[in-house]
Amino acid sequence: MMRSTLTQKNILIILLIVAILISGLVLTQHFSINNPTTRPTDISNPFAMANSKPQTGSIVPDFSLYDILGNKVDIKQFRGKPVILNFWATWCAPCELEMPLFLDIYEQQAGNLVVLAVNKKETVETIDTYVKNHGLTFTVLLDSDGLIAKKNGVNAFPTTFFIDKEGIIQSQHVGQLDKNTMADYLKLIGIVSW
Repeated sequence: MMRSTLTQKNILIILLIVAILISGLVLTQHFSINNPTTRPTDISNPFAMANSKPQTGSIVPDFSLYDILGNKVDIKQFRGKPVILNFWATWCAPCELEMPLFLDIYEQQAGNLVVLAVNKKETVETIDTYVKNHGLTFTVLLDSDGLIAKKNGVNAFPTTFFIDKEGIIQSQHVGQLDKNTMADYLKLIGIVSW
């Protein structure tokens, strides 16, 4: 009887220690969310990306991807110009509905605005066909392994970041954009439209 009580006490102590550790991790994660200097950024660790979505007011995370023509594109090369960074997929109906807005503003602001459409995990052939069928003239990038979407905390399509000339994220939008909402976001990055 003494032995089973001792075992029960050990189990209770172990459970208490585990509960304390979990509470500490949850509290640490909670307080790290709003502090970009404490957020993990190692994309090789699947748990490190849990709260890595860049915050409005922070610098857009650096990344390089290839476009559909095979050219390497680095987000840093666009410093000095406002950027729309859109994460999308060909199968996404809201993405398809907002694409004409991106094309319209891109052509309207030729040379003054960069539009980068990052496609996640689709084949070059699928994306190329979509681009040709929709007459897209802005830069379409291939996130073939999904790491850049993950690095930017993208969990739903479409997701759009509006980035100013200094590379600072001025706003983020999850879901389909309409013309008026996009115009409001564009003002934040110095673009007057429509």
